[in-house]
Amino acid sequence: YQKALKAYHQAIELDADYYLAWWGKGYVLQELGEYSAAIAAYDRAITINDQDAKLWFAKGFILYKTQEYEWAISAYDQAVALKPDYAIAWYNRGTSFRQQKKYAQAVASYDKAIRFNPDDGGFWYSRGNSLVMLDRYREAIESYQRAIEINPQDFAAWHHLGMMLHGQKEY
Repeated sequence: YQKALKAYHQAIELDADYYLAWWGKGYVLQELGEYSAAIAAYDRAITINDQDAKLWFAKGFILYKTQEYEWAISAYDQAVALKPDYAIAWYNRGTSFRQQKKYAQAVASYDKAIRFNPDDGGFWYSRGNSLVMLDRYREAIESYQRAIEINPQDFAAWHHLGMMLHGQKEY
């Protein structure tokens, strides 16, 4: 990573307004676990170009990793405002809400992710987990079943489906 970081530094030295170099620097710093410095690099890139949804997504991701869930949600909001069909940003937004135990908002975000990418079993599985927390068991069962249809090898979805069916006395 040090060679890559050096290259990004050189690019920035040559053109301090080259946002892709700041973005790359942020990514390398993130990989090195230097989260504060990575956020600062992403912020600099966003200052230069605030119209790139992937930049906002990258910032949201690192804010999520540092458990700054409200800030992560704000970054994901910017990402989906710029690219409304950005399924993974909707999904990560939902996961940030779930970490805050805001399950209804999580489900709403997962629904958007699913709308734009209905064939991602992980989206359905996470939706099911949040629905369980809202005591919406029938919908959770349906979500787990859909996750399994997409990926029959998803043992966690099978496990959660089994728990839900058992709990609903559907033997």
